Amino acid sequence: VGAGPSGLVAALTLLQNGISVRIIAKESKQRIGQRGSTIQASDHPLPCPRSIELCRYLGILEDMQDQGAQAPFMRKYKAGSREPFKTLEMDPLLEPLPDRPYRNALIIGQNVTEAILRSHIEKYSCHVELSTRLESFEQQSDHVVV
Repeated sequence: VGAGPSGLVAALTLLQNGISVRIIAKESKQRIGQRGSTIQASDHPLPCPRSIELCRYLGILEDMQDQGAQAPFMRKYKAGSREPFKTLEMDPLLEPLPDRPYRNALIIGQNVTEAILRSHIEKYSCHVELSTRLESFEQQSDHVVV
């Protein structure tokens, strides 16, 4: 239920493991704008999942890197001036390590991430069913009735 990044990652993972899925979303159209814009790597100062590694396991990393970008730098300017007095790297480039192959953030919009995930899901003849709500579900021993 839901066609945001989490629901689409779950669906793609299940499909890649031979489990059929049905993806429903209450929205009537795909999201145009973005909410989140960064996929964090393992050297982020806060604890976070290794999302970029997950992209590699799912087979979507190349598409994500093609459509994403590294974190930009930030410049500070004196009031009324066009000359920067300080340039800061938001995410200095770090070399990969054996236990952390992706150490920098990837800047990519949530809407772009969702489009990439949908394109990979469609390779399994699966599509997001828009304007569809979950009314109820019943857990069986070997399946779920929705």
